[in-house]
Parts: sequence; structure tokens; C-alpha cells
Amino acid sequence: MNPQAANRHAANRHAANRHAANRHAVRLAAHVALIVIGLGTVVWGLTAGQNPQISCHGNVMNPGDLCNKLDFDGTQSGAVQTYEERRSAALLGVPFMIGAGILVAGFGTALTVQEVRRGRTVQSPEEREPEVAEASSE
Repeated sequence: MNPQAANRHAANRHAANRHAANRHAVRLAAHVALIVIGLGTVVWGLTAGQNPQISCHGNVMNPGDLCNKLDFDGTQSGAVQTYEERRSAALLGVPFMIGAGILVAGFGTALTVQEVRRGRTVQSPEEREPEVAEASSE
């Protein structure tokens, strides 16, 4: 191989390694973001989700208040919900949110571990050749 071809080959190899490192970093950041989103959802469910602010058409409700339900066109449907009914409905979603947050954080953790392991085990052929040569010379 002539020197110019060797230089081009080395430059291409260097660019490919840089590109692989950038992809690795982007994937790792995305996986860590999944962990943060999942944990944020769990924290929300454990704090704000336990004591939701109940409202009716933008107005905060208090125990004993009633809310007239509206149809899609904005007219009253005749159905009425109590503060307690609306609070109960709001609290039904909290366990789901906590569970979903745990699943998302766990999934992000598994992906992060896999990506870190992949980053440690990937070697270029040049890095593997000396090991093979050393093993055959013994």
C-alpha cells in the first residue's frame, strides 16, 4: 500500500471511530434521559399525585362542592359530580403513573448498562491483532 493510500485509510478509520463514539454518546444520553423521566414520573406520583388540586371548569373545588358536567358543545349535560367523586377519579391514575415511571426508569437502566458494556467491549481490529500475535508466539 502506498503512503497516500495508507494515510487515507488511517483518516477514514479515525473518522469512523469518531462517528462511532458520537453515536455511543448520543445513545447513552438518551438512555439516561429515560431514567430521569421515569424517576420524575415516580416522584410526581408520590408527591403531587397524592394530593391533586381538584377543579371544575378552571375553578378550584373544595370538599362539598358540586360540578355540573358539560357536553362537548359546552352545554350542561345535567350530570353532576361531587368533589369526592372528582378526587377519587384523579387518584385512580396515580398508581398507574408510579408503575409506568418504574418501568420506564428500569428500561432506561437496562439500556444504559447495555450501552456501557458495548462501549467497553468494542475494539478495532488493530487492537485485537497484537493479542493474537502474542498468543501464537507462546
